Amino acid sequence: MYTMDRPITTRIPEEFLARIKELAERENLDTSAVIRRLLARALEEEKFKITLEKLSLHKISISQAAKILNISIWEMLEIAKENNLDWTGYDEKELEHDLRVLGR
Repeated sequence: MYTMDRPITTRIPEEFLARIKELAERENLDTSAVIRRLLARALEEEKFKITLEKLSLHKISISQAAKILNISIWEMLEIAKENNLDWTGYDEKELEHDLRVLGR
C-alpha cells in the first residue's frame, strides 16, 4: 500500500497515545501501524472535504472532482446531491433568462 519512506517525530497528547495503544492492542497491531492507518484515513477525509469545497466554489468540474477522488462521475453526482452542492453554477437569474429566450 505505502512505502515506508521517512520516520517523523511529533508530540501528541497522552489521551491520544492511550487511545492509539488501545486500538493497537485490540487489533493486534503495533502503534506505528495504527497511527499510519489513522493518518491515511484522515488525509483521505481531508481530500474529500477540500474537493467538495472546490466543487461548490466552482473551482473544479464534477469530472475533475470524480478524478481527484478516484470515483465515477455518477458516484460524484450522487455525492454532490447528498451534500446539496450547487456544482453547476447555474443560478436562478440564468434560468429566468433561458426561460425568456425560450418564450416561457
